Amino acid sequence: MIQVFLPQDYPHSVSPDYLNYQIYDTLQALCSSVNGLFARRASLKRAGVGDATASVTNATLQWVLSDGTAMIGRILFAYGYSFDLDADLKLYRFMADIFNDFGMLLDMLAPLFPKEMSWMIICVSSLSFSLCGVCGGSTKAALSQHFAIRNNVADLNAKDGSQETLVQLVGIVLGSTVLQRVSDDDLVLSWIIFIGLTLLHLYFNYRAVKSVHLRTLNDQRLWIVMQSFLESGSVLDPVAVSKKEHFLWQNPIKLGVPLASILKDQEKPDSDRHCVISRHSLKMAITDNSNQELFKSYVLGCLLLSKKDPSDLDSFLDKLKTGLQDKGWDLQEYSLRISHQGWIYKTFE
Repeated sequence: MIQVFLPQDYPHSVSPDYLNYQIYDTLQALCSSVNGLFARRASLKRAGVGDATASVTNATLQWVLSDGTAMIGRILFAYGYSFDLDADLKLYRFMADIFNDFGMLLDMLAPLFPKEMSWMIICVSSLSFSLCGVCGGSTKAALSQHFAIRNNVADLNAKDGSQETLVQLVGIVLGSTVLQRVSDDDLVLSWIIFIGLTLLHLYFNYRAVKSVHLRTLNDQRLWIVMQSFLESGSVLDPVAVSKKEHFLWQNPIKLGVPLASILKDQEKPDSDRHCVISRHSLKMAITDNSNQELFKSYVLGCLLLSKKDPSDLDSFLDKLKTGLQDKGWDLQEYSLRISHQGWIYKTFE
């Protein structure tokens, strides 16, 4: 059974947090599968199944309109948030299921609205499922890279597909059994089951995401590491940092574009980094957008906000990097955001 559903040479071929994530991910997928049948029944009723006055042409046009909306939304969302999917992997993995549940909620509500509004409900529902696909698919690829510690991403994804297929089969059987016992006219019981499963679905997703201990540093994880390092001189490991992470976190440091991209014909200033600091936040232009420069600039920003002396920055960085490596952090890649818009350079007398 292990060979059928888990990667080859498990557990040595995956990271230690793989099993906990898969357990919660399986539970959330089962809840979603059963809920999906209730939403599908409601959407078929909305489309006119069982209604002698329903028009096939109208149903086709609604389908075309909803698919077009979903396609446009998918393109625009990927354009605006593609890098954030890496930088805030956990947030957008959780957001994927919020989009999914919202789409199913709209499907459940659709039969309650007048037919004249059905096309709007269909479009928003399809858009929500489309955004779920972008967030879920993109973050799944990044999570696979994290779990596969022996360059066995293909094997891990194949076995993950087998797990999902099994869960869907179980969900179909379980959901069909429940649907047979809950009439489509019994709205109260249908909604009680739907809401209960939705809450369970979100809970299991939250636990799944929180169980992941990412080894790459994004803005929030680096900020948490820096606060601990500045206070105690010790570096937290990925497990300790993951316990302190929050989905709704306001980044106090905003890294901007390289100075060369905004100076153009102006004379280069003496300093490589220029920043504007307020009471609780800092905005900084950077020398270039390489990984090491981003890391160095963010650490400098933490020192400035903490009112620490940044004069011996290189020595401080060497000590910090040594501690990060000892704790198992991946220092080859960083997921630190760069703000590309709205930057200008001004000098003041």
